[in-house]
Amino acid sequence: AYGLGEATLFVTSSLVLNPIDVLSVSRQQLGSNKVELISQGAITDDVVEVVSLGTPDSETKLLIVDPETKQVLKEDRVGEIWLSNQCVGQGYWNNEQLTLETFKAFTADGKGPFLRSGDLGFIHNEMLF
Repeated sequence: AYGLGEATLFVTSSLVLNPIDVLSVSRQQLGSNKVELISQGAITDDVVEVVSLGTPDSETKLLIVDPETKQVLKEDRVGEIWLSNQCVGQGYWNNEQLTLETFKAFTADGKGPFLRSGDLGFIHNEMLF
């Protein structure tokens, strides 16, 4: 098991004085790895609210990637969170294969290395959800 715990210090943040960013999105579309905004207050069984984790700091490169094709996804598409910064661990002790797969991943177009977090998320207005 791995995740954002391997980025030991810092990935995203928001200012304390800013309100929490919450989006109302279609549950059905979210299940299809797409983000479809729904007007807040809309009465529907299809709505789910998601909370922003903030924006990446200036030292963090954060991508949303299709975990199977390793293609970088556009905004409002759900995929695996990949990141690179100086806070990411170097790998797993005595497990080079898992280290290569998890900590030294490259996108289909050769960008990298990145930590594959194993977590799903999406970017909306430069914020991670």
